[in-house]
Amino acid sequence: MELKRELGLKEVVATVVTSVIGGGLFISTIQIQSKVNVGSAIILSYIIAAIPAFLMALCYAVLSSALPSSGGEYVFVSRIIDPFIGFISTWARWFAMIATIAAMAVGDIILINNFFDVLGMHAAVDFIAANIQIIAIVLVILFFLINYLGVKVYGRVQTAMFVLLMLGISLLIIFGIRNVSLSNLEYSFHFNMENIAMASSLIFFSYIGFAAIANAGDEVKEPEKTLPKGITVSMFAIALAYIFVALVTYGSMSPSFYDSYDFSSGSVPDLMANFLPAAIAVYVAFAGSIAIISDINPMMLATSRLAFAW
Repeated sequence: MELKRELGLKEVVATVVTSVIGGGLFISTIQIQSKVNVGSAIILSYIIAAIPAFLMALCYAVLSSALPSSGGEYVFVSRIIDPFIGFISTWARWFAMIATIAAMAVGDIILINNFFDVLGMHAAVDFIAANIQIIAIVLVILFFLINYLGVKVYGRVQTAMFVLLMLGISLLIIFGIRNVSLSNLEYSFHFNMENIAMASSLIFFSYIGFAAIANAGDEVKEPEKTLPKGITVSMFAIALAYIFVALVTYGSMSPSFYDSYDFSSGSVPDLMANFLPAAIAVYVAFAGSIAIISDINPMMLATSRLAFAW
């Protein structure tokens, strides 16, 4: 079966950004405080974590440029180490993705409830809570059908979700930055290098996901140029999004609000609903939902393309 090169730079960027941004931005930014109390020093953690993540992304960018093909991860391992190791890693990824995609779908549905909760649609919240598994199955089938229709349809859907997501992040930053106070940041800033490093190690995984597009190298236009450029641009954009969202979120919280907020179950949309205009808060919650579900599509694309490498 011959694959068509239908993915341009915008689809590559959309795939990388939506693969990476998700729970890491909207959930981990808040809930990490229940694991490591760093306060607004999480901004430093995001910066520190971005360094090894960016170096790893550069490795993928170089390899994708040198060996652009479907099932890129298999190709990289089989050419550099050994074909048998590549074969084993492919099967390991397939088995891992069976559980991962299912878990992502269930988790996504739970987090989508934030959107309806912000809207005050408690009946919808109760319905979703009672039918999580069924809705998750429907979500997986939906993205399966999108991938089945071809990479061109995939690219359009993923680009649309990317635009909706980035609009939400932009609105959050633009309307939230005016609430930022240096005194708020100073109050919650806990400078403890051990905790900051620990938070960085956890946050590092929020940068993972850029490898998905490497598995669709045979469907990217001018992959030798497009893949490295797309991965590099995306990682810069992702790092800036993480840093600015953390800055706005923690800079908006007064000392009393910071002390009383339940970080163990909170999220950026939930927290920022207290500081943003109502309409913007609703859209940010919607963008959070988009961020959560948009990573299923690239995972399906990446996993399915491994078979084309053999």
